[in-house]
Amino acid sequence: MPLIEVEDVVATALRDNQVKFTDRTAEIAPAAQAAAAWNKILNGADTRTDLLKLFKKAFPDVPVPEIDAATPRDEQIAAIRKELDDYKAEVAKEKEDARQKGREADALDTVSKGRSWLRRDKKLDDESVKAVEDMMQELGIPNYEVAYSHWHAQQPPAPDQLPASTIGRSLDWFKAQENQPDHALMLKDPVAWRRQEIGKTLQAIRSGEIAA
Repeated sequence: MPLIEVEDVVATALRDNQVKFTDRTAEIAPAAQAAAAWNKILNGADTRTDLLKLFKKAFPDVPVPEIDAATPRDEQIAAIRKELDDYKAEVAKEKEDARQKGREADALDTVSKGRSWLRRDKKLDDESVKAVEDMMQELGIPNYEVAYSHWHAQQPPAPDQLPASTIGRSLDWFKAQENQPDHALMLKDPVAWRRQEIGKTLQAIRSGEIAA
């Protein structure tokens, strides 16, 4: 059965004259709305190109002059953008590699100077240097002088560091002198004395008496 569109006045006359017809206004309303939406998007300055691209994608064999003519240009622009992006990525990588090499060079220089300082100025052997560096890694200390101060505070005192009062009239090395409480603590509890010395060293670092 053919479909025709008539004016409202004609439809009213057909009803009045009892002419049979089927009103399909409600059925075609969605199609009319879709057509109106299509035309709005198709004629929109900001939406026309995107709509035509979608249409071309769905129906690649249908000629769409606006899209077909622009395709070579768009492909060329895309290729240029890719080359630019690749170049920028390469430059960024070169800069990052240079920064990384600089950081590695600084680290190696710090290690070299630190080891030389420990051996030359502090007279440490290879085993002691390794112990200092192990402490640096364990505690996250980046400075050799600070690490040495911390490590040194944990070492037992050298013989020439014992109080002079232990040599002279009395040869009793294990008799604490009343006016030397640190010596008394060292003889009574070496571990507690070592903790106390570590605390003193850290306090000296915080107060600036020892350079960090």
